[in-house]
Amino acid sequence: MISLKPVLARSARYGLLILSLLLIGLLATCSNATPTGKAQGPVAAGCQIFPADNIWNVPVTNLPVDPNSNAYINSIGANTGLHPDFGSGTWQGAPIGIPYIGVPQNQPGVPVSFTYASESDPGPYPIPANAPIEGGSGSSGDRHVIVVQQGSCSLYETWSSYPQNGGTSWQDGSGALFNLNSNALRPANWTSADAAGLPILPGLARYSEAQAGNINHALRFTVVRTRNTYVWPARHQASSYTSLSYPPMGQRFRLKAGYVIPANFSPQTKAILQALKTYGMIVADNGSNWYISGEPNSGWDDNALVNELATIKGLNFEAVDSSSLMINPDSAQAAVAPTGTPSGLAASVYSASQINLSWVDNSVNESGFYIERSTSPSGSFSQVGSVPANTTTFSSSGLADGTIYYYRVRAYNSYGTSPYSGLASQTTPFIAPTGLTASAVGPRQVNLSWNDNSSGEDGYYIERAATSNGTFTLIGTTGSNATGYQDQTVLDGSDYYYRVRAFNSSGNSAYSNQGHAQTPLAQPTGLLVWATAANQVNLQWTDNSRSEEGYIVERSPDGVSSWNQVGTTTGPDITTFTDNVGLNADTGYFYRVKAHKTTGDSPYSANSSVVTTVWQVSVSQEDGLGTTANTLSNALAGAVSGQTIMVEVDVQFNLQSGMNWTYNLRQGVNLVGNCGSGGPTVTIDGSGLPDGTNGLVLNHNNIIGLTISHFPGQQLKTAGTDNFVRCTRLVK
Repeated sequence: MISLKPVLARSARYGLLILSLLLIGLLATCSNATPTGKAQGPVAAGCQIFPADNIWNVPVTNLPVDPNSNAYINSIGANTGLHPDFGSGTWQGAPIGIPYIGVPQNQPGVPVSFTYASESDPGPYPIPANAPIEGGSGSSGDRHVIVVQQGSCSLYETWSSYPQNGGTSWQDGSGALFNLNSNALRPANWTSADAAGLPILPGLARYSEAQAGNINHALRFTVVRTRNTYVWPARHQASSYTSLSYPPMGQRFRLKAGYVIPANFSPQTKAILQALKTYGMIVADNGSNWYISGEPNSGWDDNALVNELATIKGLNFEAVDSSSLMINPDSAQAAVAPTGTPSGLAASVYSASQINLSWVDNSVNESGFYIERSTSPSGSFSQVGSVPANTTTFSSSGLADGTIYYYRVRAYNSYGTSPYSGLASQTTPFIAPTGLTASAVGPRQVNLSWNDNSSGEDGYYIERAATSNGTFTLIGTTGSNATGYQDQTVLDGSDYYYRVRAFNSSGNSAYSNQGHAQTPLAQPTGLLVWATAANQVNLQWTDNSRSEEGYIVERSPDGVSSWNQVGTTTGPDITTFTDNVGLNADTGYFYRVKAHKTTGDSPYSANSSVVTTVWQVSVSQEDGLGTTANTLSNALAGAVSGQTIMVEVDVQFNLQSGMNWTYNLRQGVNLVGNCGSGGPTVTIDGSGLPDGTNGLVLNHNNIIGLTISHFPGQQLKTAGTDNFVRCTRLVK
């Protein structure tokens, strides 16, 4: 069917009417896409004004300049100033601008009839009887009526609108229905309430947006002459002019990036100019040159807008080529990166190895979301996952425990990515070590072992206390992956309680269970016993304990059984004892000692034996063999192997004149002081000397405390004057 429609030049202020070209239209119905439900971009009457990726709502700052830009600018007027076709107050008794009204979802529809019904969407339309009409009820201009129905977010726009029968029905030139949640365009070559076949509402400058300093969409504007064609997203042309110097319907312009918005301009003007820089403006109708459309509002500053905008000339603009943004000629969806930045990113700990994320999806054209992670807010982020469109959760698993993780999310599609969300962070809890055990390894060491359950620790802290509920102090650390520790700072005979926990730069794990160990008292060593009389034995040992309360002394007749306690010492660091109770002369005895503490005793020392016989050896000859029966040789012969025999040697003689006695200790004989006072002490150890070695020569004067151990020889020679040797222990 061929549709004939006169095209009017719209100007609310001047009511200019121009008859234009007859056009061809196709009979069709307007299609609607499925709403996205994401509140993004401009809003009117509680409804989003088209999706965020709609061509009206996307920036054009990076689009190339159209090759015909200069011709277009010159045909419109390079030196003609910009003008607001809206304001406060009235013009010829009517508000200045294109008004719109919001109605509830249950607003009843009324019948509408159209002069150009073949390119109009049929009624009923929910137009209230008092709906505002552009130019007022008496206007002879375009008489646009715009209605936004809440709930369904349907946009109804009519041109040349006249109420009938008190508004119970309407007679209109044309009418168009748009789903504000959809990017669907009208059928090709169809008009709307606007000559370009586009909706009017998304291109209006709205007072609330300008006052807030944010107009996030393109604006609608008019020119006197357009070419007899249209470019996307327009669907209709309204001209008989064919010259390429005239812009087609739908042509987009932007304020040049090099134009500096004056700092002294009013906030309303600044907001409009910034929108023209970022989003530009679209040729939508024939009318006065460089007239931009807006809603009437008493808050507009007419003087500032008119005077300030007039300083912006046509030469400050450039036409841009929007063709690269077109995905489908029948859709207003623009080929842009996701238009919304994810917000409200939140991270929550699910387990020691998993953090769950959630965010708000603010995009309508994403293919999905990329999830990135780092262990530092300023470090290198790496992608750890992606989710499909409309997904707002992600589980980040396989994490190390005890580690802080930072996350960010951005939407993506085939045209690029959105800006990143804000950061969200969480620290996975440490997995505490378990199975801690402590075992004493001798009196000076406790070994610890535990299960390393963590994968993110830098090491372990080891703490110790004297009681299970006492004050724990740090005694050491380990590196990562450790499962044991040796505590070599302990005292013998003491109780120790331990606990461990993992650590790294993010913090510490919980403590392990407690481990307990009791170190044994240190065993005394070097026990020496000797008879000082037929009924008295002296004992001496090395005290290796640091915490004993005393020592227990035990005696046995055979070193195997019948051990009896014969005495104790009280207090630490005591190393001697005298046994003079119940001893018989010329009798062998075995002794052993152990350290004692209330919490327990040490192991016994090695046994040491003695015979309660004191050999009296006198030496009157220089060769040391003596004249009495009780010589050193006889003493050795009478000793039992392994026993210690006390020998008192009293040497009193004068050296013969000219005799040269030397000190001869033979091979392997060592001198070590260990007994007596008042003079030199010496131990002569003959271990390793062959049997029959003779000639032990002493040239010391006044030796007190001589131990002759394992000496196989039988001769004792002395040199010097007034020699005497006392307190001598002879070990066979």
